[in-house]
Amino acid sequence: MKTTFKTLLIWAAWTFLNPVSAQWVTADVPTVDFGYTPQFGKGFHHFWLLSQVDDTLIIGESNMFCDCLEFHFSDSILPPRDSIQAVAILDPRGLVGEKYWVPAIYTIKKERIVRIDVKAAVFDDPSRMKPVIVDPMVINVSWFGDSGPKEYKTTMRNVADETIPLRLIEADTTYYSLRFPTYIHPGQEADIKITLNDRGIKEEFEESILFEFIDNVTSAKKNYTIPVKRRIFKRAGD
Repeated sequence: MKTTFKTLLIWAAWTFLNPVSAQWVTADVPTVDFGYTPQFGKGFHHFWLLSQVDDTLIIGESNMFCDCLEFHFSDSILPPRDSIQAVAILDPRGLVGEKYWVPAIYTIKKERIVRIDVKAAVFDDPSRMKPVIVDPMVINVSWFGDSGPKEYKTTMRNVADETIPLRLIEADTTYYSLRFPTYIHPGQEADIKITLNDRGIKEEFEESILFEFIDNVTSAKKNYTIPVKRRIFKRAGD
């Protein structure tokens, strides 16, 4: 609670000292919501920035308010009334609990063009994240050399007494194909399976799977992030 209050005070002070022109840029999502996020892997959330002005904007720095957050952009130039893709990257190591930030994006002229709401519920024990328990909470596909198994999985367990519908929000399938279930029956399990392609076997990468489920106690939609990472280790003598 103290951390959240402190964050809000910083955000209020920054807003007062850095007024923004009305709606230069908007995002296609109201909030970048990582949802339940394990401490032990990065989360990636893609979104679009939409220009609302008739001038070209050149993206400069972003004030993230936390070293745990980064924004990357598909292009630094946002043409008039056009769009570019952005990705928020969260490295939650050392964090725990409900987190909320309002980072700001600026032009190279130091003009603030948009603020983006970002939130996550960071945890270190998947067994406490009811009603959906994901184990392992990180899909680690690391191996010695560019070989090893192609197929990996994690298992979702429904500990509630009602069927839980699932919706895949995003997964970068540059390195793998994905099989994702659409629901989990009460007390049952369902697997998320990934199969590495040729690029996924030969290259290191770090991505994540983001999905939505319905909490049958509150009927609220909630997000869940599952990090996926691959490191290629060298064998002794290589």
